[in-house]
Amino acid sequence: MAEKDFRIKNGLVVGGHIVPDSDVVYDLGDSDFRFRDLYISGSTIDLGGAKISQDASSGTISLVAAPTQSNPNPKALVVTSTGNTIAVATTGGAVDYNQVSTQLETDSGFNTNAFTTTDSAVSINGTLTVSGITFPTSDGTSNQVIVTNGNGKLSFAAQSGGEGGGITTGKAIAMAIVFG
Repeated sequence: MAEKDFRIKNGLVVGGHIVPDSDVVYDLGDSDFRFRDLYISGSTIDLGGAKISQDASSGTISLVAAPTQSNPNPKALVVTSTGNTIAVATTGGAVDYNQVSTQLETDSGFNTNAFTTTDSAVSINGTLTVSGITFPTSDGTSNQVIVTNGNGKLSFAAQSGGEGGGITTGKAIAMAIVFG
C-alpha cells in the first residue's frame, strides 16, 4: 500500500510506453491546466509532421516544416551551438547535419553574425545587399550623396547639380526594402 500512496501523492509513475488507444483524440494538458516543463532524452519533437530536432554530437537545433506534396523538401532553419542561424535544404524534411557544418564553412553569402542591435538601431558589419542593391560599407564624407552605377551598386559621390542633400544611407535602405 505504501507504493500506491507514493504514486498518488507524488505523481504517476509509469513503467512502460504511454500510447493512446485512438489517433488524434486526446490532449496532454489543456489551456487552463498546462504542464510546466518537458524533459525528454530523444532528439526530436514531432508536431504533426513538422519537427524540432537536435544533433546529439554538435548541439545544433533544426526547425523543419512538414514535407508536403507541393514542397517535399522544405528548408530547415538551423541554429548552431555557436549561435549561427542558417537555412539549409532537407531531403524529405530530414536535415543532414554534416551539410550544415560544410555550409557554415563555405557559405560566402549571408553572414548571420553580421547584425548587432540596440534598442533603437541595427548595425550591419559587412556588405548589405537588399533586393539586388548593394549598399556602401562605410560612410561618405560631408555633403556627399548616394549614387548608383545602374547595376545595383550604390556608392557615395559629390553632389552634382540641383538642390537637396541626396539620399541618406538609412533612406536608401528603407527605399530598397519597400520598393525592392
